[in-house]
Amino acid sequence: MMSFFSYFEGLIEKVRSNEVRAKLGLFSGVLLPGMLSVFGVITFLRLPQILGASGFYHFSLILLIGTLINLLTAFSISSTVSNFNMRQGGVYTLLSRCFGAEFGIALSLLIYLSQVINIAFCIIGLIEFFSFIIPEGSEFIVGVALLAILVFLSWIHERGLRILQMMILLGLFIAFVFVIRSIQGSFEVKSPTALTKPFWALFAAFFPAITGFESGLFTIDQLKNPKKTFPKGTISIVMFAFFIYLGFAYILSYNIDSIQLLTHEKILLSLVKPKWILVQALIGSTIFYALSCVINAPKLLQAMIHDAFSNTNFWSKLIRGKENVLAFSISILLASFFFGVFNLDLLAPLLTHFFLLSYAMVNLAYFFESFIQNPSFRPSFYVHYLYPLIGFLIASFAMVMIDPILSLLSWSFVILIYLSMRIKRFTQNYDDIRQSIFLYLCRFATYNLANFREFSSRSWRPQVICFSQNLTQMTPAISLAKALTQDKSFLIFASALKKDLEDEKLPKLKRVVRDFFIRHEIDAIIELVCGQSIDEFVIQMIKGYGLGPIKPNTVLFSYDLDRGSFHRFEEWMKIAEAGNKNGLILCYKEGIQRIEFTQYWLIRQAKRKKIEIYIENESKLEQYFLFIMASLLQKSEAYFKGEVLVVVIAKDEDAIESLQKYYSELFLEKRFDFDLVVKLNNENTQESVDICLMSYRDFTSQIPLATKIAERGGVTLLVHQREKLAFEHILD
Repeated sequence: MMSFFSYFEGLIEKVRSNEVRAKLGLFSGVLLPGMLSVFGVITFLRLPQILGASGFYHFSLILLIGTLINLLTAFSISSTVSNFNMRQGGVYTLLSRCFGAEFGIALSLLIYLSQVINIAFCIIGLIEFFSFIIPEGSEFIVGVALLAILVFLSWIHERGLRILQMMILLGLFIAFVFVIRSIQGSFEVKSPTALTKPFWALFAAFFPAITGFESGLFTIDQLKNPKKTFPKGTISIVMFAFFIYLGFAYILSYNIDSIQLLTHEKILLSLVKPKWILVQALIGSTIFYALSCVINAPKLLQAMIHDAFSNTNFWSKLIRGKENVLAFSISILLASFFFGVFNLDLLAPLLTHFFLLSYAMVNLAYFFESFIQNPSFRPSFYVHYLYPLIGFLIASFAMVMIDPILSLLSWSFVILIYLSMRIKRFTQNYDDIRQSIFLYLCRFATYNLANFREFSSRSWRPQVICFSQNLTQMTPAISLAKALTQDKSFLIFASALKKDLEDEKLPKLKRVVRDFFIRHEIDAIIELVCGQSIDEFVIQMIKGYGLGPIKPNTVLFSYDLDRGSFHRFEEWMKIAEAGNKNGLILCYKEGIQRIEFTQYWLIRQAKRKKIEIYIENESKLEQYFLFIMASLLQKSEAYFKGEVLVVVIAKDEDAIESLQKYYSELFLEKRFDFDLVVKLNNENTQESVDICLMSYRDFTSQIPLATKIAERGGVTLLVHQREKLAFEHILD
C-alpha cells in the first residue's frame, strides 16, 4: 500500500514540476479551456431531443435564462479576481475569502462534487454514444478503462495538453460546419411546437451544457495579467456559447421536424457525412472536459483538505505531505461510483442543481463585497451590486423551480457541513469580509434601536457586564452570567490584570480566555486591561461602556466569602444606580458545588435545582425584578425547570394570611410556577438551596445569611434593582 501511494505521489510531483512556468495569455489560458468546456455530451446527444421537446422559442428562453445566470456570475467572479490574487482552489478561495473558511468548505464541496460528477457524466456520454459496439453488461468495465485513459492523459506535460486542446477546438469547429452543411431543408420558418415536457425539467437537462466558463479559475496563477485577461475571456466564453447554441438550435429547428429531433437519439450522427467528423468532435471535446475535471477536482479537494485538517493533530500528521495523493484517489473513486450507479438523464439535473447553488453563492458573495464598499475593495473590473443580487435571485429561483426538495436538501447539506466545521472549532482564518457584514448589520440594528422613543418593557433582557479576576475557570460568577443571558443578550466579562504584566502578553492572554469560553460554549465580549487599578477600571466600565442604545443594564460582581475582600461594593452599587443600571452581587464560597452546564435532556433526568427568593419590605418593582431573575434562571441550562420557593417575611402573625392570599393570586395571575411560604423570620425553609435571591440592602449585615447558605452548598445573589423601567409590564 505504501509503495502504491509513493508511486502516485511521485507521478503527481513530476506533473507539478513540469507545469508551464511561462505565463499564459488570453487565448491559451482562458478562452481555449473555456470554449471546449461548453461543448460536449449534451451538445451532440441531448440538444436535439431538448430542442424537439421545447421548440425553438422555448429553447431560446431556456438558453437566455441560463446565459443570464452565467453572465452575471462571470461578472461577479471577474470583478473578484480583479480585486485580489487567488491561490489554488478557485471558487473555494473566492468563497472562503468572503464567508470564511467554514462556509467556503461547505460550498466548495458541492462544486467539487459537480466536478467529479462531470467526469462520470462525460464517461457515460461516451459509453452511450458508442453503445452499438459495446457489449451489453460491460458498460462499467468500459467506463473504468476510459477513466484509466483520463488518468494517463492527466500526466501529460502541460504543453502537450495545450497543443491537444487546440487540435480538439479545430476539430469541433469543423464538425459544426459539416453538421450545418449536412442538414437538408428549405429554411422556411415553421410553427413553433408546444412543450412536450416541463419547462424547468428541460432547463435542468440543458444547463450543464453552458457551464464550465469558470474553468480559468484553476489556472489563474499561470495567467500573464489575470486582472485583465480573465474578465475578457470569461465573459467572451459566455457570449460565444450563447450565440453558437442559438444559431445551432435555429438551424436544427427549421430544417428538421420536431418529432424526429425528439425521437431520434443520434440524429446528428445519421446526418453528418463523413461520420468520423462528428465522432472526433464528440470524443475530443468530451475527453478534454473530463480531463480538465480530473485535473481540477483534486486541486480543489486538496485545498479543502489542507485547510480542514491543518489544526487537527492526528489527521494532520497522518496525511501531511500526501494531500494531493489522497485528493486524487478520492476523486477517482467517487467518479467510478457515479458512472457505475447513475445514467445521463439522472446526472444532468443533479449537475444543474450543484452549479446553480454555487453560482448563487458566488453572486451573493460579490454582492456583499460590492455593497459594503470597504477600502480594500478596489477591483479594476467593477460591477454594480445590483447585478450579482439579480444573479443570486434568478439562480435561487431556478433551483426551487427545478426541484424544491433537492434544493432544500442541498442547503441542508451545506448547513450541516458548516455546523460540523464549527463544532470541531475550525480555526483556519482568512482575511474575509464577515466582519464587514456583521458590522453593517450591527450598524443597521443600532441605528434602528436608537430611533425608538423609549425602550419596550416586553423586549427587556439583562445585558450583563461581569467583573471577575478569574476568567479561565468556570467560576460561579461566569456560570451565573451565562444562565442569566442564555446566549440571547449581551454578556461582557471585564478584568483588570496585574500592573507588571507586559503589554505584548495581553493579546495572548485574551486568546487563552477566548478559547476557554469557546470550549464552554459561552458567547461573550472580553475586556482585559493591565496597568490600571481595579477600582478605576470598574468605575470607568460602569460609567462609559457601551455604544448608543447598546450598553449593559446589569452589573454583576462576585464575592468569595472565605477571602473576605469587600472591595468597594457599596460605592460601585451607587455608581451603577446613578447610571440607571441594576446591580448584582454573587456571594459564594470557593470549593462549593459549582453551577455546571449539561444538555437539556440530561438536566430533565437530573435532580431539579432549588431556588429561593426572600421578600421583606421590598417595593413592588424590586419584587417583580426578583421574580423575573428567578424566571430567567428556570429557563437556563444550569437551573432548567428549577423549583422556586418564595419566602415572604411577615411583620406579624396577623399579616400571614393576607400575604399568602396576595402572593398566591399574584403568581396565578402572572403565570409563575412558584411555591410560597410566609413566615416571621428569615431562616432557611429548606435544608439546602442552590441559589438564594434577595434584595441588596446593607452588604455587611447580609453576609451571615449568605455564609449559612454557602455552607449548605448554595450561593446567594444580592439584587439591586435600579433600572428605570416598568418591570410590572413584563409580567402582563
